[in-house]
Amino acid sequence: MNKDLTHFLGMEASNSEMELFLSSIKLKPSQLKLNKSSNTAHAINKKIGIELVFELIDDLFDKIDLKYISPQVEAMVRINEKRSLPEGSLILTGVILTKNDIFDMGYFLPKNNFRIGVSNTDDVKCMWGEPYLSKEQISMKAWIIDGFPQILTFDDESNILEDISYSLVA
Repeated sequence: MNKDLTHFLGMEASNSEMELFLSSIKLKPSQLKLNKSSNTAHAINKKIGIELVFELIDDLFDKIDLKYISPQVEAMVRINEKRSLPEGSLILTGVILTKNDIFDMGYFLPKNNFRIGVSNTDDVKCMWGEPYLSKEQISMKAWIIDGFPQILTFDDESNILEDISYSLVA
């Protein structure tokens, strides 16, 4: 099984490879309950510190048409491949990591060897350069790595990495 976490972005919740991934992190597609007001479904495993965000395919196309960003070519390719999916399909569009356990299980993010609770902004800037977006009031910085937005949040006082979020689109 592919261990690159970005590989699963844009994948349908009922895809067999996605089901295998969900099973490996102790989640089931049946746990996904659609929130009708936001048209999203979340799957959370607090023990290993991961939250998966799925969106309805129809809403995703509407957002993409409005938000296309040229560095996100890979995201556009994956999304366009999904145009034949039936209306109402849930697609993985975002992941939030709050612990290192997923990395300890062998999963990884390309060009990202940062450790939550250990790495700091200088470590990240040394590897990725300056962020394309920085919100100082919430200590959040964003980069586009291999075509996917990665948002890192740091502790206000210690400047230590608190969580990593990555998504299909910015």
